[in-house]
Amino acid sequence: MRRLVVLLLLLLPPVLGRHQLQWLSWSSWGSKHLSGQPELTDTHANLIQDQNISFLLSSSTSLPGMLLLPYRGPDSLFVTDRDVPAHTAGCRRLATDWERRLDGIIAQITTHQPRIRGVQLGDELVDGGLTVNNLSALATYLRQRLPPRVFIYTNEGFRYENPCLGPNHTTCKGSGAGPARCVQGRCIPATWKYFPADIDAISLDGYANSAGEVTFARSQYERYFFPLLRPHQKVWVVPGIYGHNCSSDGSTRMQNASCLARTDSILVAKLRGYLSWAEAEPRLEGIIAWHWPSLAGPPSGDWGMQMGGVAYPQLLGLVQQVVSELLPPQPVALKLTETERRTHASKSDDEIASDHLQYMGFFDFKPQEQAGWTNLGLTFYRGWPTAKDTGLPGQLGAWNKLKIPSLYYVHANHRRAGEDLEVGRWAAGWVGGTRRGGSGAFQALLWPG
Repeated sequence: MRRLVVLLLLLLPPVLGRHQLQWLSWSSWGSKHLSGQPELTDTHANLIQDQNISFLLSSSTSLPGMLLLPYRGPDSLFVTDRDVPAHTAGCRRLATDWERRLDGIIAQITTHQPRIRGVQLGDELVDGGLTVNNLSALATYLRQRLPPRVFIYTNEGFRYENPCLGPNHTTCKGSGAGPARCVQGRCIPATWKYFPADIDAISLDGYANSAGEVTFARSQYERYFFPLLRPHQKVWVVPGIYGHNCSSDGSTRMQNASCLARTDSILVAKLRGYLSWAEAEPRLEGIIAWHWPSLAGPPSGDWGMQMGGVAYPQLLGLVQQVVSELLPPQPVALKLTETERRTHASKSDDEIASDHLQYMGFFDFKPQEQAGWTNLGLTFYRGWPTAKDTGLPGQLGAWNKLKIPSLYYVHANHRRAGEDLEVGRWAAGWVGGTRRGGSGAFQALLWPG
């Protein structure tokens, strides 16, 4: 029978075009499941997530595992700081002995590798008040001690645009990244100052009962994550694969076949939307759907999330085909040299937060005074350049000798704003000591306010 299934999959047209998807998993931890349901196998996943390392290492599953670190309960790596107000940065922090607790877990992973392919730091940690600096410290500690082939992943959440009544309204709950802002009646979560270098992949969950979930999720990734990612870092997506049990009071399950079939069609459309996004976004390498089994009770009091992906045959057919088309998982690259790691570990919080900055320059310093202190020169020119300016001005020539690119600052009369374009062309032609491009190509034009 298994050979027949494989043959039929080979005969089906591919559901994915060009893509970089390597992983498909499901998140179902922490909930009581209905009994008698099929276990997750390599037919519908190529990675299994769980918080119990003994289960991941047992013969109960043939799938490679991703260990979810303990972030709740008595074994948690984190504690709540009662001296810090809830929903603010630092209200959750690493426990005093988190390294000791983590060392035991690392030893198990190292001993039983390659069964463990990934580690998940937690779920919505920064959203729950953990600072990005704490998250970075945790990831760096793991990266320095884990086998190189084990990837580090985390999932986040943002309190998306909850309604608020004004700038001082208290319904806007902050996070470990900072306070939220009330903008036009909606709470806007704080953006992260930087993205920890030792995290390999990140996702966020934001669910909707329609295929429109994909459009919303994509907008959040583009707003909160993509501007901060380093070249080696990737994203995963978390499709909301769930539905109502279709009974009137939630007390019984699977009583309305037509209702379940409608949800099945919606979920297929939703997953296809994520697959289309994966074809257009090379940084999207994983899917971790929520959730696989149907639940014995409603999560957060919502019966609309009781049924899991296991209840929807059309969806399972699509998932099976996606798993068959995943790319072979690539080994985790060594992303930082040992020198870079030591430098990163010795930085202060403020220095780490500025890691994404590329240029440093000073106003009102002569080139020779800035040598060794900057990688971008600022050349000040009072007045308007003209077509007669055929030689490099003195400051630009000095920057050129120092082999430091220069940004041209033009002090112009606003009454001649009609000549803006010409100024931009002129400046672009001379910045960095080259004319019209080249190795010292124009970086930017600072315009006086």
